[in-house]
Amino acid sequence: MQNIHKIIEVPEDARLFFCTDLHGRLDELEQLLRRVDFSDEDYLISVGDLHDRGPKSLDALNMFLNPTKPNLHALLGNHEHMLMRKDLHNLFYNGGQWALEQSDETIDYLSRKLTQNFFYAFTVEKDGYTIGCVHAEVPLQYDTWEDFLEDLTRPRVQNEALWSREYLYDGAD
Repeated sequence: MQNIHKIIEVPEDARLFFCTDLHGRLDELEQLLRRVDFSDEDYLISVGDLHDRGPKSLDALNMFLNPTKPNLHALLGNHEHMLMRKDLHNLFYNGGQWALEQSDETIDYLSRKLTQNFFYAFTVEKDGYTIGCVHAEVPLQYDTWEDFLEDLTRPRVQNEALWSREYLYDGAD
């Protein structure tokens, strides 16, 4: 069963970083983390799309699936969702050619691990602030984060959290 929501409490003395749409460009992320002197006490949260299009898709996924790194957390993006569902046709169409080079056992393993370890939403608590995170967007009909989380078990709402671009295109003619 897919995980839906997770609360992440970031300690006061830890720094908090976010990344999104890495798309297999792990070398660039690692370079940026070195520039900010990222340490084991710091937190890094991916808000989706770790893989596809770039040269290190599998390595990027494995970085966030590493159980020895409890300060790294990852949300499902639409690309992880395609991989989790083993939708290799759409994954290939969206830059996931690397997945076709993997064995069935590797794809099964990744699908299982994504189901177990990645979430549709995070609530991040840091220094008295609460940050709600999804990959795409919270649908416009929700007045509060709590209202959205209540409905997040519904497939339509999950799909919107992964794919919707309503805010992006709202009002654009």
